[in-house]
Amino acid sequence: KTLSKNPEVHRDLAIVIDEAVSADSISTLVKASAGEFLTDLRIFDVYQGDAIGKGKKSIALGLTWQDPSRTLSDEEVSTIISSCVKALQEQFNAKLRN
Repeated sequence: KTLSKNPEVHRDLAIVIDEAVSADSISTLVKASAGEFLTDLRIFDVYQGDAIGKGKKSIALGLTWQDPSRTLSDEEVSTIISSCVKALQEQFNAKLRN
């Protein structure tokens, strides 16, 4: 794979979700919602405790996009993030973590 001259865009996203929802399910849904330029998705933190609530867990995702032909704008990435959050809310009743 050739190196792109265009920069990567990285965003972190933290959600609170039912503890029964698997990491694979979350990853699959986000990959389907994040668009063709998603180059990396990693879960870098899982937290369960009193601050989150019984039966819930907090999942932190690291997302990276890169368009090989141009630089993605902040507005484009924000729209993609909104789409991912909406899909997570609809599919798993997820909430953004404050």
